[in-house]
Amino acid sequence: MIRNLILSLFTILTCAGQVKKEPAKISNAFLLSKTVKSSDGTATESIASTLLYTSSPTGDEYFAYTLTDGIISDALGYRFAATAKGLFFIAERLFSNQNEVDSLQIRFDDAQHLVHIGKGDRYQLFPSSYLKFKQEVNGSHKILSFIGLLEDNLGDYPIAELLPLIAIYGNQKPALKIKQAQVSTARSQSDDILDTWQCNYKYGRTGKILFVKAFNEDGLRFTKNVSYEPDGGLVIKSHRNIEDRQITDRILLMQASTPGKLKWTDRVMQSGKNVETTLVTEILTKAVFSVEQAKMNQQEVLNLLKKKQ
Repeated sequence: MIRNLILSLFTILTCAGQVKKEPAKISNAFLLSKTVKSSDGTATESIASTLLYTSSPTGDEYFAYTLTDGIISDALGYRFAATAKGLFFIAERLFSNQNEVDSLQIRFDDAQHLVHIGKGDRYQLFPSSYLKFKQEVNGSHKILSFIGLLEDNLGDYPIAELLPLIAIYGNQKPALKIKQAQVSTARSQSDDILDTWQCNYKYGRTGKILFVKAFNEDGLRFTKNVSYEPDGGLVIKSHRNIEDRQITDRILLMQASTPGKLKWTDRVMQSGKNVETTLVTEILTKAVFSVEQAKMNQQEVLNLLKKKQ
């Protein structure tokens, strides 16, 4: 009997020690190629680069690596930080000894369905969009959901490097419906002088965005008109004149026959110099795959890109 008790105890301890291992959480990676051709009427230049985006399994962290001429020319990390003062969106430069960090505080007003960004910007969402946005950003810390709110990049936001990714993949889910917004931007020659813009949004019967307009007391400063093609493609035409010093007219094309490809043409007028430059940008998805970790050092990034190119 004692022998049986000993065997039973041994069996129980053995089973207890065999803890079931959790499956490894895999990070996501997106590899894009980017080509920019510029011409000012006297000279033409072309710059090619590779963009590598990686994210944590839950999408609460993103990393953007840019490879130009065989070297990593830029690398940034994006995350949220919940602090005693509230929720902050953090953008920090990697591989740099200068500890360059930008942050935006995010606050929520449930009564008015307002999202406050930074020091003074505010976006009023329709109720259902507000609830979804708050859950994804405040609850789950989804980076791309937050960037999707700011994709027109009207404010002073440290998000430029993530915009190609959101432009290609952001249309795969219904967009947030913004009712109106107020955005302030600092003058390039003086951070003490702010311009404030009122932003209006219009949607079609199916809920798709049709146009965005931003204006101040001096008139209309930004417009975006979206046309939807019968085959599922779209055309976006925008006009941006935020500070009078540089006026940009853009036509962006996304064809349903070539998913993962994006092309836009910018005509940029520098008012003081009376010089017009044409920029043609093409972004193409080269691969979507999994990686063991999203945050990598320089050598790990280079080794990965060498395998994938």
